[in-house]
Amino acid sequence: MSSKKTKADILLSNIEVIKDLLKNLYTIPQQLNYIYENTQGKFSVSDTTYMKFLNDYLNDEYIRYKKNLYFKIRISKIKVAVKEHPVSEVQFKRLNFDGYINGTTKLDLTVDDYNHFMIRYFTF
Repeated sequence: MSSKKTKADILLSNIEVIKDLLKNLYTIPQQLNYIYENTQGKFSVSDTTYMKFLNDYLNDEYIRYKKNLYFKIRISKIKVAVKEHPVSEVQFKRLNFDGYINGTTKLDLTVDDYNHFMIRYFTF
């Protein structure tokens, strides 16, 4: 058996760092750059390989990341909704988010997802 680590092995050994990058809503290119710099340039991974890793090993965190990023991109609309109504369920319903990212991928957004984002990331 080879002692050479696979890319998945190296990523797995950095899984807590990757979870933090996802929680802090770093973009995928920023995450890849951080991983590259953190290994003193000895390890790089393509975004395709990285996305496969996220789907295979951190699927729940990756889905949460995509949902939070979706809300973050729409923060100006959220701010308007917050001014108009104090109840998050009403805000979410009025915002009527379609959940599409990149025009093709549809996220299954719920009021719980919205509340999670609001508690963790929203400041007015």
